[in-house]
Amino acid sequence: MEMSDGKTVKLDARNSRVALFDGIEEGGIRASSLYSSYNEIDEQDNERVMGGLQDRVSLLKRISSDIHEEVDSHNRMLDRMGNDMDSSRGVLSGTVDKFKMVFEKKSSRRTFSLIASFVVLFLITYFFTVTLRTDVEKEKERATRAEATANLAEEAAKKYKESYTRTYDELLETKERLQSAQDDY
Repeated sequence: MEMSDGKTVKLDARNSRVALFDGIEEGGIRASSLYSSYNEIDEQDNERVMGGLQDRVSLLKRISSDIHEEVDSHNRMLDRMGNDMDSSRGVLSGTVDKFKMVFEKKSSRRTFSLIASFVVLFLITYFFTVTLRTDVEKEKERATRAEATANLAEEAAKKYKESYTRTYDELLETKERLQSAQDDY
């Protein structure tokens, strides 16, 4: 429910607080307007209010118990993660120690140098292979374009040749007519 002055959040918080602490005032149990003092509250009102308080206390106890269980499960999970990290650290330090031991020996240095050389040689070969493959693909594309251009040029040449042949034949025919007209004249 939204009011015109925008106090929806305050009303929702107040309503939930009223629902939880309904019937309880800051100074103690709410006194009925019919009674003039705290001493005049009858036992039935006290029992009713005490029952409401017991329900609320048991609700709060269940909520705090659920929170406690959640915290315990998170602590167990963090402990497992810590143990896993410790074991990983142990494995990593053992690997580093073995690597140091291998690197400290002269024959191991040679082996390491040989392996490093092979790795570098492999990387260089891979680089050149990739570069060569790219260049070959580019050249294939250029060859395809050149072939298409040559086919277009050949078709154009055929058209021009046919046009030239037709024009030349017409010229020869016209020349023959002209010659026969001269002969006739």
